[in-house]
Amino acid sequence: MFTQIKNSIIGKSTAILLACSIFCMSFTTMNDSNVVTLKSGTPVALELISTVKSNKAKSGQMVDFRVINNVKAGNTIVIPAGSIAKGQVVEADKGGIFGQPGELRVVIRNVTAIDGTNVPLMGTEFNEEGKDKLVVSVIGGLFCILPLFMKGGKAEMPAGTQLQSTVLSDTEITID
Repeated sequence: MFTQIKNSIIGKSTAILLACSIFCMSFTTMNDSNVVTLKSGTPVALELISTVKSNKAKSGQMVDFRVINNVKAGNTIVIPAGSIAKGQVVEADKGGIFGQPGELRVVIRNVTAIDGTNVPLMGTEFNEEGKDKLVVSVIGGLFCILPLFMKGGKAEMPAGTQLQSTVLSDTEITID
C-alpha cells in the first residue's frame, strides 16, 4: 500500500509541497537579533531648519529640525544625521501695544528612526521673547500719546538655532 501512495499523483504532490514548506521555513528568523533598543535619555542634537517668528507662527504649527549628529543604540546608527525631527509651536504672541514684547515657545516632539519608528523626544522647550519697549512707550507717552501705541518687538527663533533634546522612552528599532 505504501508503494501505491508513493507512486500516486497525490502522494508525489504532497511530498513536493512538504519539501517546499520545510525549505521556506528554514529562511524565517525566530529571534529578534535585528532589533535594537534606543534607550531613554539618549541625547539628540537638533538644529532649526527655518526661522520662526512670533508674528507669523500659530499655536499648534509644526516646525522642522535637523538632527546634527548620528544617534546610536550601542554601535548601531538608528537616527542618521540629517534626519528630520518635529517640534510644535505651543505659544506665539505678537508684540502688543504699550511696548509689550512678543513671545514664542516651541517644544520638540519626535524624530523618525531608520525603520520608520516614531521616537518621542523630550526635555527641550525653546522660549524667546521679543524686545520689551514698555519703558520707551511709557516715557514717550508722557510727552505725546503716540508712543503708547508702540508695539513691542517680535520674538524670533532664527534658522540654525541649535537645541539639545533627549529620547523620552526606550524605543525598539528594527535594523535591516
